[in-house]
Order: sequence, then C-alpha cells, then structure tokens
Amino acid sequence: MGHKLLSRKSTVYLVFTLVLVALSAGIFYINLSKNAPTPPPLAIGGVMDLRDWNLEEQGMVPLDGEWTFYWKQLDERQKARVIEVPSVWSKQELSNQGYGTYVLQVKLGPEEVGTVKAIYMPSVASSYKLWVNGGLLASNGHVAEQAEEMLPKNYAKVLYFTVPSTELEVVVQVANFVQRKGGLWQSIQLGSAEDVTLSRDQRVFFQSFVSGSLFIMGIYHYALFLFRRHDLPSVFLGTICLLIAMRGLLLGETLLVRFFPVIPWELAVKLEYLAVYTGIPLGVAFVHALYPEEAKRFITRGIFALGGFFSFLVVVFPARIYTYTLQMYEVVIVFSFIYGIWVCMRASRRNREGALISGLAWIVVFVAGINDILYYNYYIDSIDFAPIGMFAFLFAQMLVLASRFANTFQKVEKLSIELKDLNHSLEEKVKQRTREIEQVNVSRRDLVSNISHELGTPMTSIMGYVKAMKDGVIDPNDPRYLSLIYDKILYVNHLIADLFELAKLDAKLSFSFEMTSVETLLKRVEKQFEIEMAEKELAFTVKVSAAVATCLIKIDRQRMEQVFTNLMTNAMKHTPTGGSVWIEAERVEEEILFSVTDTGRGVAEENLPHLFERFYKVDSSRHSKNVGTGLGLAITKEIVERHGGRIDVQSVLGKGSRFFFSIPVQEGK
Repeated sequence: MGHKLLSRKSTVYLVFTLVLVALSAGIFYINLSKNAPTPPPLAIGGVMDLRDWNLEEQGMVPLDGEWTFYWKQLDERQKARVIEVPSVWSKQELSNQGYGTYVLQVKLGPEEVGTVKAIYMPSVASSYKLWVNGGLLASNGHVAEQAEEMLPKNYAKVLYFTVPSTELEVVVQVANFVQRKGGLWQSIQLGSAEDVTLSRDQRVFFQSFVSGSLFIMGIYHYALFLFRRHDLPSVFLGTICLLIAMRGLLLGETLLVRFFPVIPWELAVKLEYLAVYTGIPLGVAFVHALYPEEAKRFITRGIFALGGFFSFLVVVFPARIYTYTLQMYEVVIVFSFIYGIWVCMRASRRNREGALISGLAWIVVFVAGINDILYYNYYIDSIDFAPIGMFAFLFAQMLVLASRFANTFQKVEKLSIELKDLNHSLEEKVKQRTREIEQVNVSRRDLVSNISHELGTPMTSIMGYVKAMKDGVIDPNDPRYLSLIYDKILYVNHLIADLFELAKLDAKLSFSFEMTSVETLLKRVEKQFEIEMAEKELAFTVKVSAAVATCLIKIDRQRMEQVFTNLMTNAMKHTPTGGSVWIEAERVEEEILFSVTDTGRGVAEENLPHLFERFYKVDSSRHSKNVGTGLGLAITKEIVERHGGRIDVQSVLGKGSRFFFSIPVQEGK
C-alpha cells in the first residue's frame, strides 16, 4: 500500500479533533452574535418596547424588526412605510440603488435613564449617518441623493451615548449607488457599554486570530517553497492562506479598513472579491498538484479560466457592475468544492497519502460555503461560517504537507542509517566477494584441468593407436583396434556434448516452461525407453496413482526428458540382464516426487555425497565401456534446480540405487 500519512487510528483521532475545533469555534462565534439568554423583543410598526428588558442584566438587544422607512427621503420625512431590518432593499421590493431614512422609536425603563449605553453599528451598504434623539453619533462615508456626490465607506463602529430619557429615537440615513446590495443588512446592537465593547472585542479577537493564523501559515509555506522550489503545493497553499487572511480582515469588523482608513472603499471591495475569485482556482490547483493522477487537467484549467475571467471583471469594472457577478460565480464555487471532494475521495480509494484528510477538509469547507451562499442571499438565518470552514480546511492541508515533509525526513534518516550500516559491512562484503572470486578462479582452473585431462586421455590413446598403425606395429585393418579408436571418439563427442550442455546451463539460458500433467510426462518417458529396456531384458514399469497423474507441473519438457534420460541411462548401464528398473511418482505436500530405481550394482556409501559433482566418476577405469563423462548427473542437478526442485540419491552397494527429485505442483494456479 505504500507509505501512508497516518494510521487508521490516528486518522480517526485527527478527524475528531478537526470536527471538535470547528464545532467549538462555531459555538463560540454563534455566542458572540446571540449572547442573550432569552429571546429579545422585536420592533413592531417602527416601535421597540424594552421597558421590561434590563440591558445591564439581560444583555444586548439587536434592533431587529419593523422600522419606519422613508424611501428616497433624507431631511424631509413623508410617505412613510414599514421595512424589515436587517434586510437589503431588494427584499423589500425596492431598488438597491438609492437612499432613504430609517427611524425606530425605542422605549426604555426608567432605570436606564442617565446610564451610558452603546450601539454596535455594523457595516452598512454603503454609507450612513446615525442620530440618537437628534444628536449625530456617527457617519461612514458621505450620504447623498446623487451617485456623483455619495462617498462609500464600510466598517463597523461602537458608539457610546448617555440615555437622556425613557424614549430614544434612532435615525439612520443610508445611501447606496455603488454595489448590488443596499440598506441595513446586518443587525444593529443596543446594550450596555461594557457588553457592546466586550462583544466587539470578542469579534475582533476571533477575526484577528483566524486571519493572523492564516497569515502565519501562508508565510510558512512560502518559506518552504524557497527551500524546495519544485514544491508547488506549498505555493498554492501559502497564497490561499494569505488571500483568505486578507478577506477575513475585509469582512465583519472590516479590521483592515478600520486600522487603515486611507484604503479606498472601491479597493477594499475589489480585494474582497479577488480573494474569492482567485482563491477557488488556487484551491483546485492545490488538490490537482497533490493528486495529479486522480484529477482531470481539463477541469482544473476550466476553473482557472473562469476564475481569471471573473477576476478580470473585478479589476476592470467598478463595484456597481462586478458585484452582480458573485451569484454567477457561486455556481463555480459549488462545482469546485464538489470536484475537490471527488478528487480526494478517488485518491483515498487508491491509498494516496493524506487523501482522506483532504477529502474531509473539502467537505467541511463545502458545508461552510453552502451555508454562506444561502446566508448572504438571505435564504436562511445563520452566520458567516466561511472563516471557520476555511481555517479547518487550510489547517488540514497544512497537516498533509507537514506530514509529507516529515515522511521525507524519515526516509532520509532511514537511508542514512542504512548507508552507515552499509559502510560498516562494505569491507566484509569486499572480502567475501574477493573470496568468491578466488573460489571461482580456482573452480575455473580445476574445470580447465579436468577438461584437459578428460580430453587428453582418449586423445592420447587415439594418437598411440594411429601411430602404431602408421609404424606397422598394429595392422591398420585390425577390427579390434578400430573398435577401440571408435569408442574413444564416441567418448570425446559425448564429453563435448555434455560440456556444451553444461555451458548453456551456466549461462542461465531461458527455459520454455509450460503446464503439463504428470501422466503426460511419464507416458512420453515410458514410450521412449520401453523398447530399449526390452532389448536389454530388463523389467521396466511406471508406477503412479490416478490422483497424482492428474496433477499439473510447470516444466520445460525437453529439459525434463533429459533428466529422465540421464537417470534411466545410468540405471540401464549398471543393471545386469534380468534386473528391474521402475519409475514412481507420488505427491508430498505441494511437490511431486519422481524417482528412478534399479536393482543394479549400487554405489558405495563414501561415493554418494560426490555423485552430482562435475567430472566425478565412481568407475575410474579409462578402459571400461560403461565409463561416463562425469557430467550427466551434474547436468541433471542443474535442470532440476532451475525448475525449483531438488535431487538426491539412495543406494546400497550390490543391491541397487534410487535417484529421486521433486518438482513443485502447479495444480489450480
């Protein structure tokens, strides 16, 4: 399966930790928005009654509900209507391009008079002025009736004031001519100065923590790339971290604009949109770089092309145009999330490193993305889960990359240890190889010596006979000497043939293996020797059970028949007339054990260990017609071992010999 990122148990623990962190962060974030223990009252008909609500004890109240609204009226208030807050104007059947005045009457209990209260004023699309009981508390941008005169500005504020009476009139003038959403689309919070400040500080802390963490992650992965220039996933992940960190500072508390008021509104919105339009293709490129074999190049390129096109619109056109492209791009976002999950799950099935964790992280960010799409389009009442989802996603991807580096270092350490051990054993291996080479050289010298001796003896005899005939010592037509010369020539030919066969085996020439049954092999052997056995008046039988006969073995037929030929020739050579030779086959575990047994003269016990050595001969007489080359059994041993078997011998002098060898069973394979 290869080297995995984590064990299954560790993966479960990690996934549990990620889910726990995400849920904890989500609960914490929800509590920031909904810290009241009981549901607060809602505004009805432009009036909110808080006389039974103690702001100090029961907490902040969102000024949600029905406000009195004057469409396209600022200073003069006529033709009032009721409008839901928070909500964009388009949800109230109004144009998102325009201006208007919101008015809410808030009734407080007498205990609130003279106390210091605070209003949390969130981002407003896209400029506003806020009055409380006729006093101007704050403004963002410049509210105007003409698009040319309006100046957008967008970041949250905390506004403090002293309650003058039991009735508060909250007036908010809003204008928008620059983007697709207009109006009070987030809740305005009213509460004690301490509660509102604490809530604001908690939000600032949360956004600072997430964005700061992502910023550090981004710098870290850029640093990794500087040391490993070929590691593209680190570049993609680092860029995504920085983009999401920047976007987090442009949403919610809009900390980037708050700390740097000189940043133009148009630039801030462009950066916010570009973070999404470029971040999604980079996320797809990241998963493609991690699992290139599972990803589809044309899909990745298509998402990149769409991201580039929408980013071009953001750069070239003003916000009043490109902000309307977000809903179209949401289709690309959803498809990209599904594609990322598909690639990671496909890689996980193939046991790719870190694929399971990446897939789960994509699922988390997919759920968060769907939530935010529905939330920002006002289909559900929720909160912004994108920071939580992206943080969990990027944290998981960081773990994947970190583990890859850790695995690489572990491999380097392992190789270093192995190299150290290799260096320690190198001297011994050199000595061993030197001994082996010396042994080979000795074997070669012995082989050449044996060959020279084996060829020299018959050639000397032939030369002696021929010279005697030439000198007239022996009659050239004497059939007895001609027969001796002929036998010596046959011996030399036989020796040369055996040497040639042995050379082929030493050269490890390939065998032509094929499946055959035991019965087929033995029938061919029986047919080959039955006539010769009858001529020598030897009893010859083949003994094999029906169960063993059907067993399959994988052999080179020609070579295996050569084994039987060598063994049968030896048996016939050393078995006198009237004796017996038989072949048996039996199954021993996962092997077929073949044996060739004779009732010949046998072999002395001291000769048995040397029978399969090259040039070893039991009968050393050079004048015996039965003398062989001493290579037949050595060749037989080489062939059997090339078939994955082994060969041995049992013999009793004067009673006969049994040569047996094994071949692995291939039945059912």
